[in-house]
Amino acid sequence: MSQFVNCWEFNNCGREPGGNQSDKLGICPAAEDIDCNGLNGGKNGGRICWAVAGTFSGNGVAGTFAKERFSCINCNFFKVVDKETGIEKFELLPPGRLYEYKLGKQNRREYMRFDIHLDIEVMRSNAMGEHLLGVTRNFSNEGLSFISENFEVNDQDSVQVRIKHHRKSRFIELSGKIIWKKQVRDRCLAGMRIKNIEKNDHSALLGHAYNRWITAMGRQ
Repeated sequence: MSQFVNCWEFNNCGREPGGNQSDKLGICPAAEDIDCNGLNGGKNGGRICWAVAGTFSGNGVAGTFAKERFSCINCNFFKVVDKETGIEKFELLPPGRLYEYKLGKQNRREYMRFDIHLDIEVMRSNAMGEHLLGVTRNFSNEGLSFISENFEVNDQDSVQVRIKHHRKSRFIELSGKIIWKKQVRDRCLAGMRIKNIEKNDHSALLGHAYNRWITAMGRQ
């Protein structure tokens, strides 16, 4: 049995199998998703509910509490899981899931993009010393996407980013251009094309992302 609390226990929503709201509202997908069993130390999707029944699920919000919060990164349970699991092991999305969206006319990516969750600070070139907190969503040889506090930016604007090193207590610095941005309430989702980064740091980030993906694929 897991030593950690699952979302239905934390929120007492009653939508787990046999719960007091399961007959009325149905069983929450997070409580049934056996493919996510064990992620972040939970039962089924009980500790990755934001990706199964919440605002990152891709299939519409199905969780009782996720519907109330609009953005799951504001949820107290999300923050608890993040803290208890630790940055190196925390799963933001189900392992092995690769984002797909149209890239030009060919509807494909030149480089594979790997899900990875690392703390970042976003600094705009026109903001003296201002930095915004966020986390990466995925990473590839050419760029990354991230979730952060909201900020005003236009396509092709330059930004600087500091990514928390996954093993050492330091940040990796890089710069690039914003290629898309979507505001989600008080947060934003953004995609960035990397322009400048130290070669060794770039290799370290790619290696870390790739190794996590290989491990995830081995679970399937």
